[in-house]
Amino acid sequence: MLNLFIFSPTGNSKRVGLAFANELNKDSRVIDLTKTHQSHLTFSPDDIVVVAGPVFGGRMPSLMLERLRTYPLAGNRVITMVTYGNRAYEDALLELNDTVAKMGGLPVASAALVASHSMVPAIAKDRPNDVDLHNLKVFARAVKQKLQAASLSRVQVPGNFPYRSWTKAPMVPVIEGQCIKCGDCVRNCPAGAISSEDPTIIDETKCILCMRCVSQCKQHARVLPEPVRVMITKKLEPIAHVFKKDEFFV
Repeated sequence: MLNLFIFSPTGNSKRVGLAFANELNKDSRVIDLTKTHQSHLTFSPDDIVVVAGPVFGGRMPSLMLERLRTYPLAGNRVITMVTYGNRAYEDALLELNDTVAKMGGLPVASAALVASHSMVPAIAKDRPNDVDLHNLKVFARAVKQKLQAASLSRVQVPGNFPYRSWTKAPMVPVIEGQCIKCGDCVRNCPAGAISSEDPTIIDETKCILCMRCVSQCKQHARVLPEPVRVMITKKLEPIAHVFKKDEFFV
């Protein structure tokens, strides 16, 4: 059995996670870590585990790791994957692998894949693309071969410990359009930060700036505040037209 843990607010990590899992093993079980209520599952030592999630400021989302840690592993072989918006993944992959190891798993392969930036989608637009997904399949075949070995060691990935310091900026998406109060954002917010009584209100203390409410709003009613959009776009200008390759570690 292959168990696929996904934390994918805007869909990029889900896309690469499913593509990889489908190439590695057709028989898979998906555990969506963006859901506020998690199922309690057990794993046999022979189960393969895949974990995929996005990079937030060079780190893994704390909410993702908090929920992931509720699933104790039984010496399972684990493949980790992170997606990032063309800037840098810094300590995120190492942090994820350290977390998996502390849970009782063995990280045997990892990948860092470029995806469209969640706050400035024009950066790395349309990635992961067909080439990225082809390379991911090649990676999956290499992992499948590695898993047949009699003994395995932990994969080495870039990163530093202590991990880089990062905290969420003090801002939340705002309404800048015709909100019809359909409630989709309330139901789908991974952090439960949007008011069920008035979906135009976001609790800043809970919001993790994952951009799900922005990316999934059918009315395109929710956006980052205009000054923030301008600031982030300017800050990311140096990497806006840089093509970065995906990185694989087996």
